Amino acid sequence: MTAVMVPFTACDDDSELGPKDKANYEANFAYCLEQDNSYSTMSYRYSGNIIETDEEILKLVPVRLTKPAATNIEVEISIDPTLVDEYNAAKGTKYEALTGASVVNPTIKIVQGQFLSTDSIQIDLNGNSGLVENGNDLLLPVVIETASNGVKVSKTSRIFLAFNYSANVVSIESALYQAGADESLWAEKMANLEIEAISSIYNADANTTVKFEIDNSLIEAYNKANDTEYLAWEGLSIDNAVIAAGEDVAKIRFNVSDYSQLETGYVVPVRIYSVEGDGAIVDEDANVAYFVICSLAPTISSGNPVGTKLSRDSNWDIKVNGVDTYNGRYWKDALFDGGSYSYLNYWYPNDVVEINLGEVKTLRTVGVQYYAWYYAVREYVSVRTSEDGVKWTKWKNTPDYYGYGTTYINFSYPVNAQYVELTIGRPGYSSSYGTMATEIHIYGE
Repeated sequence: MTAVMVPFTACDDDSELGPKDKANYEANFAYCLEQDNSYSTMSYRYSGNIIETDEEILKLVPVRLTKPAATNIEVEISIDPTLVDEYNAAKGTKYEALTGASVVNPTIKIVQGQFLSTDSIQIDLNGNSGLVENGNDLLLPVVIETASNGVKVSKTSRIFLAFNYSANVVSIESALYQAGADESLWAEKMANLEIEAISSIYNADANTTVKFEIDNSLIEAYNKANDTEYLAWEGLSIDNAVIAAGEDVAKIRFNVSDYSQLETGYVVPVRIYSVEGDGAIVDEDANVAYFVICSLAPTISSGNPVGTKLSRDSNWDIKVNGVDTYNGRYWKDALFDGGSYSYLNYWYPNDVVEINLGEVKTLRTVGVQYYAWYYAVREYVSVRTSEDGVKWTKWKNTPDYYGYGTTYINFSYPVNAQYVELTIGRPGYSSSYGTMATEIHIYGE
């Protein structure tokens, strides 16, 4: 929200003329000089503090005449709250009058022969008393009341200072928490499970309490959108969070009673339903977050392979789109033979390659070697693993393998799997080249 200093013209004998045109008038006009100033835009907090400045005396603009002053001129400046309704009617706004402010220099002088006053109009906000705990958009009409020695007052002499209220907006951000592979540490971590996920756009004026509710009805949609199978965390509760005065972040504390499904993982949809604190409100566009809490999150990365290269077993198999042969030859004989240039056929985008290791093994990396980098896959649409071919884990963050002749798919943690499923994506060089795999390497423990 902003505050603007706006000249506002009503109908009178000079309403059709700009300041320069008025110089051709026989009469001399006094008006507020329209120029850039430090307080053209402002907003304020519930505490009354103006965000853009700490100054309590606002120096606005000088007063100008359309002709040189024939004699010394005195111009009277005042605040006229009755003009707020007129402004709102003209602009379609809902400002209220700012109280507690005064004009520091209500009489401004223009020396004979000069166009411009030496002083600028100055407004004293008197400790921002009219802003403190107000919470409304406020308007301060500053006007030239009169000018001496026959100088007329132009309606462009009216300035409307607008102070728009800016609440301290509180939001919540989704997060991933991984407890790690060492189960001996889980009890301590679950007993002290806190995640910094609450923030406000300003430092809190006073302690701000944020209250939450868990909405497990959102889990099904979350899993569907993210192709995951995270569980609802039964028996879980969340403490209120407090953004301390002077701070802009807070942690959520989770009270855990059971974490037996940590390897599968939980998702906790959390909604802010209440914020209590001076000038604080909930960001309605960011009041729901999802917290994934698991032992390790399934992600993949590129780089050198991890683990020990496994030797081929006789029960290993490969199928492409559900078929284990091409032109009478088995895929496994071409891609598990240890040769760098043996191949069967091209793979195309959305082809599904299923690797069956015959039994559950602990895997770290799957490497797919291609005839050359320009016959390689640049990215995989998806990578999934399964122990039984029924329940699958989808691995996130598929890398861009541009320029690689061998794509190493490194799992973020050792995974027990019999099946690895790769869905082919775009080629590394050109769709006219396609992709041509020559060998598959399996690394594990």
